[in-house]
Amino acid sequence: MFAFWTQEQLAQFTDHNKEKPCQYHFPMAASLSGIGFCSVSGLILGEKDSYYGNTKDFLYPAILNRYEQQQAQILDTLRSVGKIVISGDASCNSPGYSALTCTYTILDCVSQEVIYFCIARRGQFESDLETEACRELLSILTRDYQLDIEGIVTDQNTKVAKMIR
Repeated sequence: MFAFWTQEQLAQFTDHNKEKPCQYHFPMAASLSGIGFCSVSGLILGEKDSYYGNTKDFLYPAILNRYEQQQAQILDTLRSVGKIVISGDASCNSPGYSALTCTYTILDCVSQEVIYFCIARRGQFESDLETEACRELLSILTRDYQLDIEGIVTDQNTKVAKMIR
């Protein structure tokens, strides 16, 4: 789900420095477009320290704030629905059993919106990363967010299937 921010929404993070709003908007635009710190068409995006500082101080908090708002809205909607059916799958950073990290994502089957995700690192759990990440997410969704999960759809991972039974 993509969200488009208006100029007013972005301005709330730069109101304290009205003389040079471009100091903050250029790093935001560059980071969001994937350009990073560089010069574009002869336009220098400021000093490197200023760029990374503004990105850390303004862009990332704005993204986190918007993500938390959207997630709260999705969870409120799902709580009001009652019983939900979810699907979950893992994506590991390397094939086979040597994965360093595993990202497990759970989404609602009806709205097809991502409800929650978890990043598990090798050494964080003693058993299979995918199984433990799934167990952790199900625990968070039922305990912390009081979601009533009627069913779960996963891939053919036998350890996850055994854990769900």
